[in-house]
Amino acid sequence: TMNKKLYYLISILEVLLIAAVYPMQRLCIKKLGFLRWVNYYNNKWNKNSAVRMALMIAFLSAAILMVIAVFLYVKRHKDCNRIKILDVLICVFLTIGAFLFVIIFDTGTITVKYFGAIFYVTAAFLQNIKTICSLKVKK
Repeated sequence: TMNKKLYYLISILEVLLIAAVYPMQRLCIKKLGFLRWVNYYNNKWNKNSAVRMALMIAFLSAAILMVIAVFLYVKRHKDCNRIKILDVLICVFLTIGAFLFVIIFDTGTITVKYFGAIFYVTAAFLQNIKTICSLKVKK
């Protein structure tokens, strides 16, 4: 069974990962040195196709995990309580949000695009694994 402390710790980590993007973007606006540092890594990672490929592979694996979580929910929806239903909904919305962040903000509208994409995809990946583990546990 999944330990409740680990469950809450992963939930807090997901919130921190998602919430970290906004302060990073604000720092890019306020601090020129941070902006230069972020731009350096954005340009470095933009030239390296392996980083983009790894990001897409991570997103695709998160999407596959989302499909597995939704399948498990459909299979066991009679056994699910409200928290598990909420987990599945958050799983779907986080994965769709990560997809939109990777696709929409790849056009250059946000400065911290790679950092934000990494944070969002990681949060979606963690949520999907947490949802699958909670759906596999029968109570």
